Amino acid sequence: MKKHIALLMTTLLLASCSKQTTPETPSKPIRDPRVSSQALRMPVVTFQVRGSTIYDLNNQPFTVRGAGVLYHTFMGMDDGGYGIGDLQHLPEQLTSLKQMGVNLVRIFVTASILDPTPLPGTKPTATPYPRLETLKQAVDTINREGMVALIANSYSDDPNLNVQVLKVLASTFRGNSLVWLTPMNEPNCAVSEFQTGDPPHCGDWDVWRTQQNLYIKTIRDQRFVGPLLINGVAYSQDLTRVSEGLLSDPNNNLIFGAHRYGDHHVSFTATEEQEVQQLWANITQYPVVIDEVGADNGEDFLNSPEWTRGFMEFACQWTQHQGGDGAIAFTSYTSDGNSLFEDAGYDDGNEDDIPSPVLPLVLTEWGNTFFEKFVFPVKTGLPCIDVIQPWEPLPGDVIGPGDPSLPVN
Repeated sequence: MKKHIALLMTTLLLASCSKQTTPETPSKPIRDPRVSSQALRMPVVTFQVRGSTIYDLNNQPFTVRGAGVLYHTFMGMDDGGYGIGDLQHLPEQLTSLKQMGVNLVRIFVTASILDPTPLPGTKPTATPYPRLETLKQAVDTINREGMVALIANSYSDDPNLNVQVLKVLASTFRGNSLVWLTPMNEPNCAVSEFQTGDPPHCGDWDVWRTQQNLYIKTIRDQRFVGPLLINGVAYSQDLTRVSEGLLSDPNNNLIFGAHRYGDHHVSFTATEEQEVQQLWANITQYPVVIDEVGADNGEDFLNSPEWTRGFMEFACQWTQHQGGDGAIAFTSYTSDGNSLFEDAGYDDGNEDDIPSPVLPLVLTEWGNTFFEKFVFPVKTGLPCIDVIQPWEPLPGDVIGPGDPSLPVN
């Protein structure tokens, strides 16, 4: 997305991971001393891509009905406390998301995951990466709900730094059948809050190919066999060349992700639909997921709710009738118009406190749009437009335990 943040990396991390123009060759796999040699030789049952279809652990076709969670938490940024507030209220969010049909959640991480200090409000650990331990605990919570955790490495154009992060993520989660990885969110595009235009390699397919192949090899060298969801060029709005065989994965387990925001469009028009068909919606060789769609791309854009409703109807039709593999909403709880749940902010007016969502959780207009126009019809197979639903929350309706719910497959 064209929404950029300032990352506050530690001095130690920045000093040890200076930017280089030539990526390093991945070294031998990181060995976790807690994992026996026998366990490393055991095959991991995982989601698997065959042709243009994703199959789940029961060998059934899997369609993504996803939402972002913990957006700020592992960013290493000064976010006014939203990352910790999001983490504290993760269980409530997961309960509601599952009730409403979500089967996968997406988590952004940056190189701050390797920071030797714990997250504010969390306890120190004996491990070298306390923030990674917090991520593991969050993933365990997600997996207990039966949901896939998609971890997206983010906001860096330094291949060497990304290799370091991916080694750790892949070795940490290589035995988890319910974890997918994205080597880089919006590669070479979403890298800094301070950029005045698109970075020079944002749309460069040659750089993209070199870096993504390096990242895939790095991850597979750590014996991570699960799906890799790959973002394309131009803020991942362009997947036009992915069918050319530019990438090599020994596990043949790649999914591609498309991103879309309304920008200045009032509505999702036939012209715009033709554009997305050309950019990614007509791909049949690989699975494609809209792995980021939101209602707010920043104050410089129109951000029309009418566009959001129209696009989600298109995403539903594309998923039901054109072989699309689902969509992921950005994001469950944040401080802007992308939040699926209403924000209570700082309820006592003291900005030193931690913000929280409205409790019990309440869907925003965007939240209602995403669930009504996409998740519910995709899950049930009912028509995407003008669906008569047995469950139809409106703005202000409370969603939580005890309310009408949709069981997740």
